[in-house]
Amino acid sequence: MSDGSEAYAWLIAILLLPFPFLAVMALLYSLALRKRLTECCTATDELNCQADSQRAEAKACKACLQESHASHDKLTREFHHRVKNSLQIIQSYLTLSRRQRPPPHNSYLAEAEAKVQVISTAYRLALSEGIMSPIPIRTFVLDIVANAQAILCGSTRKISASIEPNSLLVLDRAIPMGLAIIEAIIGAIGAESVMHIGIRLQPTESGEMALTVTIDDMFATIALPFRLMAGLQAQLEAHAEPCAEDELLSWRFKV
Repeated sequence: MSDGSEAYAWLIAILLLPFPFLAVMALLYSLALRKRLTECCTATDELNCQADSQRAEAKACKACLQESHASHDKLTREFHHRVKNSLQIIQSYLTLSRRQRPPPHNSYLAEAEAKVQVISTAYRLALSEGIMSPIPIRTFVLDIVANAQAILCGSTRKISASIEPNSLLVLDRAIPMGLAIIEAIIGAIGAESVMHIGIRLQPTESGEMALTVTIDDMFATIALPFRLMAGLQAQLEAHAEPCAEDELLSWRFKV
């Protein structure tokens, strides 16, 4: 209670001196009110201290979480960069081994090299800005086609690509898409009559992307590895469409 309130209470008590009972009651009320206000002030101070302590703890926790998040991001980037570098080393090793081995061993190494190069290219594009980002499909597929042309086909066969537009795809789905394209190319070049392989990626009216692999010999008998292709299709979250006579692969997927 403030000094003015106490003075007012004492004044009331003095005025009530002719009435002793009322004077005593006024003084007792004044003392009780003072005690109650003191308790309230103490409780308020304690609550303020607790609030300050909680704010300090929350600030410390936030700083700790930010530091942990930054450390996690740094470790994740370092891990992906190490994976990318390791894939490039494996790819270089396969390239050197393929060039030093005679047929048919070099063809097996060429297939392995083409598949590793898909994963290596995907990581390189995903980390092009220093952080893990979605991959531009057009750039990715054109790189795959160029590498497959050099590694698998040479100058005897032609691989062409038509991709529109340059949509984005996350790493975990881009890799199975690239591997499916390589498997289709490997299957196509297994038929001696196939001289041209076409890769098409274009949007459909339903908003999906249509992936098709075509060959120039519609009578060629080509069997792609069923279980392997089914696994890649599931990872890409794609669904198969009936193939036309000149199509070796026809998938639809959302981006």
